[in-house]
Amino acid sequence: MHRYSWVSIIIAAIIAVALMIFVAKTMLHFIVIGLALAIIIGGVTSFDRRDKYSHMKQQTKKNIYGRPLSKCETRGAATKGSQQLDHTCSEIGGGFHQICVEDIGKGKGFSSVTGQPDWSEGLKDRNHCVCLGVWANCVAKTPNDKTLKCDAIPKYALDPKYVSHWKKWNDATVEGQERLGLEELYRQCHRQAPSVDAADNLRSKYCKLVGCTDVRGVPLKS
Repeated sequence: MHRYSWVSIIIAAIIAVALMIFVAKTMLHFIVIGLALAIIIGGVTSFDRRDKYSHMKQQTKKNIYGRPLSKCETRGAATKGSQQLDHTCSEIGGGFHQICVEDIGKGKGFSSVTGQPDWSEGLKDRNHCVCLGVWANCVAKTPNDKTLKCDAIPKYALDPKYVSHWKKWNDATVEGQERLGLEELYRQCHRQAPSVDAADNLRSKYCKLVGCTDVRGVPLKS
């Protein structure tokens, strides 16, 4: 909790105690003052939590280029179990649907390739947030024909904590799929980088994961 919130609570408590000692004359007065104090403390702490959550959202809504995170699919309501209510793939609470795939229902059956029920065909030309592991599994199983919307992929998609989930997705695991998934993401997103600075930001994140060794830090042809 912020220092100013604690100060507000302490001041409110002092005032309430003083009122109880010098003003309250009946039990009803004590109850009213006590309730007022509880409301003040509850309001301050609630505001503090909302403020911290808003600050967290503002700080974390960045993409893999270090720029503001774009929406994945804006047509209609956010897809349940995929996008957040603001149509981004950023799952702040710890989820893993962070990879925005364009036109997921076109071409090869994305969901059927990865051993799931065939839900992707029904989405047709809609973009869709998928988890890290299933993207890597798809890339590892078949020549990829899916395009990523890279400015809608949050920076945490290249965080080691999340990348650990490239290695296994449910029981669908292909040896080395995390490497193949990362390589394909890097290839596509390096090409889509809107500027040299954005490309460098992406390269820096990627190289921390794979250990780039060449002078420019570009381990793959992009």
